[in-house]
This record gives sequence, structure tokens and C-alpha cells, in this order.
Amino acid sequence: MLAFLLSIAQGIKAWDGNGTAESPYILANADDWAAFANKVNDGTYADKHFKLSDT
Repeated sequence: MLAFLLSIAQGIKAWDGNGTAESPYILANADDWAAFANKVNDGTYADKHFKLSDT
């Protein structure tokens, strides 16, 4: 819960998963993809794992 609240306070999208190879963040829709695209270039998600959902 604390991580979720901190992510909101920092303006970072809280996705399902924890960013590891075993539990990648799940990008489930266009809004998730847009939020990811806005943050990836600044290094926020260096060494993190993502998966595109098919839903």
C-alpha cells in the first residue's frame, strides 16, 4: 500500500507486478502504454521488466 501511495505522489503509474523477470509490470491498455512511454526515457524503469497484456 505504501509503495502504491508513493508512486501516486511521485506521478508514477502503479502497474500490476513488481518489475522483475518473474513478476513483470503489466501494461494492459493504451493509458498504461502512454504512462510507460512518458517515463522510460528518463531512466525511471532501467533494469525493470514489462509485459503487454492481451486483454
